[in-house]
Amino acid sequence: MGTNGLGTVIEERRGLVVSDAEHWGDALERETCAGAPIIDPRTRRVAGSLSLTTLARSASPIMTTLTVGTARQIEQRMSELVSGRRRALLEAYESASSAARGPIAVLSADTVLADPGGLAFLTPADHARIWDALMSHDVGWPARITVDVAGAPTAIDVRALPGPVDHPAFEIAFMPEESRRSATPSASRQPERLHPVDAVAEELAAVADEYGVVVLLGPSAIGKQRTARRMLSRRSSVTVHSAGELDADCWVELGATLAHGEVVVLRHLQELSVDGAAALRRVVAAVRREQRTQLVLCADPDLTPRHVSACLAQAGPAVELPALARIREAIPEYVRALAPDVVVTAPAMRALMRWDWPGNVAELERVLDEAVRRSSGSMVTEAELPRAIRENAAGRDLGGLARSEREAIIEALRASGGNRSAAAEALGIGRTTLYRKLRSLKIDA
Repeated sequence: MGTNGLGTVIEERRGLVVSDAEHWGDALERETCAGAPIIDPRTRRVAGSLSLTTLARSASPIMTTLTVGTARQIEQRMSELVSGRRRALLEAYESASSAARGPIAVLSADTVLADPGGLAFLTPADHARIWDALMSHDVGWPARITVDVAGAPTAIDVRALPGPVDHPAFEIAFMPEESRRSATPSASRQPERLHPVDAVAEELAAVADEYGVVVLLGPSAIGKQRTARRMLSRRSSVTVHSAGELDADCWVELGATLAHGEVVVLRHLQELSVDGAAALRRVVAAVRREQRTQLVLCADPDLTPRHVSACLAQAGPAVELPALARIREAIPEYVRALAPDVVVTAPAMRALMRWDWPGNVAELERVLDEAVRRSSGSMVTEAELPRAIRENAAGRDLGGLARSEREAIIEALRASGGNRSAAAEALGIGRTTLYRKLRSLKIDA
């Protein structure tokens, strides 16, 4: 932002005056700005700033008093709003628990109140799944919906609590017959599975102990090598090679390694030349003929050339590892596997589950590593996630009507090349109304 009344107070986290040549921009050197930061009373993060500006010759010490005082009033009002919402949640919880016949909870996007039975259903990952289901429900409340929580499909009765549309909250009751299926909270450590998706895990288990050739197909960075190692964890020796690095002598050595009964994982098959594919066919034929060793081939079908695809089609049974965007419900399990000692809060987990993950598991691992470095301990909150992931989650954390309105505004801005006046005209609303909606619907434009 440079040195000015709005940006400097955000960096300094205190009220101050910027005057004359202290300004970074030459055009402001004749002015004096008195600014103050606005601190979120709940998170203690800077939520914004305000500044009074006048010509330097008209400046007065009272400007600082006014800006700091106004900022404190805004913070006080923010605190009252937060306290009011939490008080409403507590009152709703007390009312629900007094009449409950089974596990219950009252929750908002960032707060959960639950009785001991309800806690079994509300790990951060389960909270994220439930909240996603609530936000995508457009029929109306009260309603009964089914959500995968605590390791099983669970029916819950939902009632929307009165309050502002941009801060929804709900009272939920877990069905007693479903609750009995989840006596143990899902946060307890489970034996490591071959894959977070049951159907894929079953396919991998079926071929894990078989001799011969197995093909793992999936997009780049989905973790094919990691999955192969997990699948072969009971084998005494596993060797990994990149196909593109093998010359004629290496293919001979690879054949000898397999002949001695060792297990080989061959990755990056999309890099194979025509001659390399011919060598692979010979190796595959030898493995299938011997039937006393195992060769695992890893490939991205979208990048694999035709001469390699033809070889893979005849090599052996193939197991597809789906992209993360297709299995968002499995992301909490990936998070637990990649960062077992890290607690991810429900809002953060919800944001992770809503991202498209074009970089698949490698991108998720990088995001988690960076978030842990930003955090002050072993807990990752939404604030530690990349801005793009946070904003994507904010856009989906709305009711059906608000979400449609947000999408219409984004499309109008895109069509107008970012021109807000043109976008407002296309939408049939005034510019002031558009600016207000940009803030309330959390659109960064």
